[in-house]
Amino acid sequence: MTHLTGRLTIPTDSSFVEESKCLAKKWGADAVRDCDGTSLPEHPERIAPEVYKTYFVVRGDYAYAKAHPEFLQGAALMSKRHIAAEATLCIDLLEGFMPGQFRVDEEEYRRWWEVKDRTSGETVEEWTYSQGKVHISHAHKGHEYTVNFFAKSTWDPTHVYNYITNGWTGEKDQDIDPIYPEAFAHMKETLRDWLAKNPAVTVVRFTTFFYHFFNLWKDGKTSLFLDWHGYGFSASPAMFRRFEQTYGYAIHLEDLIRDGTYSNPFILPTSAMSDYMDLVDRLTCGWAKELVDLVHSYGKKAFMFDGDHRIGVDPHGKYFASIGLDGVIGCPWTATDTRCIGAISADIVTEARCYPYFFPDSMPDQSTACQTLLASWEGMRRALLRRPLDRMGFGGYLKLAAQYPLFCQEVGKVAEEFRLIRETIGKAKPYAPVRVGVLTHWGKKRAWEINSVSISGCTEKNSPYVGVLEALAGLPVDTSFLDFNDIKGNGLSHLDVLLNIGDCNAFTGQEHWSDPEVVASIRSFVYEGGAFLGVGLPTSVSGAFPFFRLSDVLGVDLEQGFTLGYPHVSTGKPFCFARRHERSGLRSQS
Repeated sequence: MTHLTGRLTIPTDSSFVEESKCLAKKWGADAVRDCDGTSLPEHPERIAPEVYKTYFVVRGDYAYAKAHPEFLQGAALMSKRHIAAEATLCIDLLEGFMPGQFRVDEEEYRRWWEVKDRTSGETVEEWTYSQGKVHISHAHKGHEYTVNFFAKSTWDPTHVYNYITNGWTGEKDQDIDPIYPEAFAHMKETLRDWLAKNPAVTVVRFTTFFYHFFNLWKDGKTSLFLDWHGYGFSASPAMFRRFEQTYGYAIHLEDLIRDGTYSNPFILPTSAMSDYMDLVDRLTCGWAKELVDLVHSYGKKAFMFDGDHRIGVDPHGKYFASIGLDGVIGCPWTATDTRCIGAISADIVTEARCYPYFFPDSMPDQSTACQTLLASWEGMRRALLRRPLDRMGFGGYLKLAAQYPLFCQEVGKVAEEFRLIRETIGKAKPYAPVRVGVLTHWGKKRAWEINSVSISGCTEKNSPYVGVLEALAGLPVDTSFLDFNDIKGNGLSHLDVLLNIGDCNAFTGQEHWSDPEVVASIRSFVYEGGAFLGVGLPTSVSGAFPFFRLSDVLGVDLEQGFTLGYPHVSTGKPFCFARRHERSGLRSQS
């Protein structure tokens, strides 16, 4: 068989040119890229015909960020929880946050901040602020208090990790906010100047655009709170004012900080939060389109790395296609992650930035590097056989990877397998005799990302649910993601199976199951021959009876103590403690 080449992007470095040429030839790479902490050589096109260069829209402009601290991005934060031991209580707003990541934003703090009595649920009106601390003068003993407040982000979250992991000592990146017209005009002019000065670059790799996913650091390596879909870093007084101008009513910090935790995909958003996310999505996609149009005017392609500053430009969002990007690069670890990239509806190039990332903590030795590569590839390959991507690649320090000859050999094999799959299958739609729908509050917006907080965000708690998607990712089924409006608007006749997966939260639907049109539609679907499968706490509404609103369809309900007075199903008699104890004794004797 003819040896396949291409469809591979590798990192390079100005201090590693000849070695880069050798590895590019060995692996069949047709594109090179830089990464955070490296720079492209003088003539990168001599290594590979396609030249990707990372472009940071809001970070890395040290001089402008220092000259305009008023344009730094904001964050919607909540203080640590404090129990009042006496009538006065002092709360240090930044206690527990990583030093250096934030400073308190005091702009109109009386208008925006909220002091919350989490025990009573009330908003406290009598409080004062001074030098980073909120003082409550009439606290109720034994009650719990928090403060919702705005902060300025003083260190880019991704740069925090890269900086500390690699022991850097230079400037710390700060993010500029495009919500300020002057700041966005500066971003456009900076990009225009950059495009003129980089003629060898063929692909501008936006990493990413404007607002970072929500990541509060504990120490730079461990997160205090992480949400791949969190909008907390898009929030600022300026954005809140824009919201009020757009919708004619005010949004509150408590819409982003729900009942003492940060709003996240597991929590049903308030109507204000839904409007807020839609506003951020429309604004960011509009700004991104202006930058992409500028790139195209210079005859270059525009790719987006789906990470870092991804909020508002989610590839599954309803405004994403309007940006006009040429490609999207994701960072899949599993089959589910890979299908998430492949499911992007826009007709653009899809690329996987594979693991391990060529950083010291990701590949401390050759054995670890090989294990990580092959473990990730095993998951990816299952998905690629159902929905191939167009390209693959790596990031980090190529000189680090070059130290491990066995690892380099394995990379070559993986690249060859990838090309073989892509060239054999192409864009043909695979055989899928079963049509499966996955029902959540989020629908298409969270396609292949349900029940997780990040890429490959699998824990003991959510692994059974994530595992269902991981199975679907490689099975011969046609999988789609629906929200509850899809059920009511379009019916279910186009499906064979409907799934509802997760705990009693936004991923299963919660209050949506109190809608009679929803439950009637699914009952009709089942009675007409469709299959409804639930995993976890499907169709559940907390405190309701029955707990599973479709218990008649599922054939089971969760006992909450409401029906203990009914005869026991198996004996026809009340299920008393004495008899249960007696049976336990019999079991122990046997």
